[in-house]
Amino acid sequence: MNGGLKLLSFGEIVWDIFGDDAALGGSPLNLAAYSAMLGNTSWLVSAVGEDDLGARALDILEKLGVKREYITRTPDKETGTCMVTYTSENAPQYLLKTDAAYDYIAMPELPEPPDLLAFATLALRSGHNKKVLTDMLKAFPKAQVFADLNIRPPFSMPENILFCLQNAGIVKFSEEEMPALSRVLPKVDLDPEILAGEIFRNFDGVKGVLVTKGENGSAFFAKNEKPVYCKAYPANPVSTVGAGDSFSAAFLTEYFKTGNTLASLRLASRISALVCERREAVSAEICSLVRDIYSDWREKSYYPKKF
Repeated sequence: MNGGLKLLSFGEIVWDIFGDDAALGGSPLNLAAYSAMLGNTSWLVSAVGEDDLGARALDILEKLGVKREYITRTPDKETGTCMVTYTSENAPQYLLKTDAAYDYIAMPELPEPPDLLAFATLALRSGHNKKVLTDMLKAFPKAQVFADLNIRPPFSMPENILFCLQNAGIVKFSEEEMPALSRVLPKVDLDPEILAGEIFRNFDGVKGVLVTKGENGSAFFAKNEKPVYCKAYPANPVSTVGAGDSFSAAFLTEYFKTGNTLASLRLASRISALVCERREAVSAEICSLVRDIYSDWREKSYYPKKF
């Protein structure tokens, strides 16, 4: 694809609550924001309440360069929130508000189809949203489709994981999320390559599987091709919230621009390492740094270099 991607990211707008602090987030929102930072045209398809958090979210998204035409305001529902705590290993745990505004997303009317349609499992907890997303998939049959499993118990029901695998061309999940696939696959092996092969055998539409493994790096498995592995970029993690979404945005941007899988994994690792070293998933500071990194990356052609 020449130029930047036209991304349509479907799903939740959520304020992550850290004690007395609040930070804007949600996997589809983060993906759209990082995609915009990397020079793509990014629409977020979502909903917020007629409340202060909703107004603040729309203001921040405008500053981040995310297009807001397909974000509706739902007067009788509150903007989504999520209480975030951390385990002793610094892994985030989430307590999500139910029946939030983003459970009632409206079907967008785009003037032209997107290049890439992306979604995750959380917004699929709503039957209304699943119907809207199904209609979107039918409306844009030529769009590439990316699904992040983004397991968030208790909302990642087996039927929603199955929906992702049945409708996506590229599926992404973390190493920690692999056991959840046992709910929908007849045979699950915790070796990513074997698991990817099992996905390809059971879901014809899936052409690529993207797996993140934290400090152990990442991998991309393309159907009928050799797997590509990448080391993790060195980082001093503060929070992993949003890191996976930044990884996805960087990988997809570079992959559809160049077709170079290893370069795409390396760029994604570099960007996600930056995000890990900051508390908020998206911010003006991160936006500036991501743009600088990507500009430098493209100008100096870092593709052959190792970390």
